Amino acid sequence: SPPPPLESVVIDPSDGGKYQTISEALSLGAGLYQGKELELELSAGQHTLSGLVLDGNLTVSRLKITAAEAASLSSNASTLLEVRPGAPPVELHGLALNGQVVIESSRTVAIAGCRFGSASARRRLETSTSERALMILGGSVTISDGVFEGLPGGAIEVSGGDVSVL
Repeated sequence: SPPPPLESVVIDPSDGGKYQTISEALSLGAGLYQGKELELELSAGQHTLSGLVLDGNLTVSRLKITAAEAASLSSNASTLLEVRPGAPPVELHGLALNGQVVIESSRTVAIAGCRFGSASARRRLETSTSERALMILGGSVTISDGVFEGLPGGAIEVSGGDVSVL
């Protein structure tokens, strides 16, 4: 049978979308999107996460997070996003990521056209100089067209899994 269609949902903090945050979409929409491929489209502007964790509690079959050209993600926690074992395949497309991304999944993670950097000089000072922008502890990670800049702790640290940089 053909795969289910990709469900697309707009995330807009200014209340122009179905949900205001990624966390809200994943928690409130959990039943609606169970077993489906879900694409979260971030509106232009600043999106703030509180250390989002993607794991086995996420019931979609695949998660894709894309962004409008002027969208960026930052966090009030040191870790912006964690992809843990049990999470479905994850794709990050066109995001400006201002915080650490940790991948310890047993599945695939694709990162395409993303920019890793610090949101401001203030954020740079708060970030540990030993903290990498992207920590890969497991899984199969593909990075294409990525930009890493202004990162005092470095760009990528790999201590497990498979990584392809295209």
